[in-house]
Amino acid sequence: MGVAPVCLSLFVTFQSAISLLGTPSDTYNTGTMVFFVFLGICLSYIVSIFTVVPLVYPLRLTSVYHYLELRFRSVRVKNLITVIGMLQTSVYMGFALYSPALVLQAAVGLSLWVSLVLVSSICTIYTAIGLLRVGGFSHMANIAKDGGRLDFGE
Repeated sequence: MGVAPVCLSLFVTFQSAISLLGTPSDTYNTGTMVFFVFLGICLSYIVSIFTVVPLVYPLRLTSVYHYLELRFRSVRVKNLITVIGMLQTSVYMGFALYSPALVLQAAVGLSLWVSLVLVSSICTIYTAIGLLRVGGFSHMANIAKDGGRLDFGE
């Protein structure tokens, strides 16, 4: 894929319930100061286009973890940063799940636990539908294996 679709995909990925709920709340509490946050994010994308992309794209790397392994010549550094990234993502996903569940609780009057189960079930079903469209978990695992994405030993 080209640079533009990848950049747009990454940009849209970071839009979550946290952003959708937090931005209006932040604007209400602090006024339009949130504009400067978005301005900084946009400027960071522009700076990345001229600094990070020319560095990483020619190396044909698929993750920042692979870059760190090459940069520091250490699998341990890559594994440490991978574990930290997994922990950060787990915490983030907890908030990303909690936010829409909290809204559902307030809007419909369900208990928080019922809202959490409902939102997580919808997300699980949506993901399962995606797996079915790809051809199932085993087919997805084969695609990942053939692409060299399941190599934990390097």
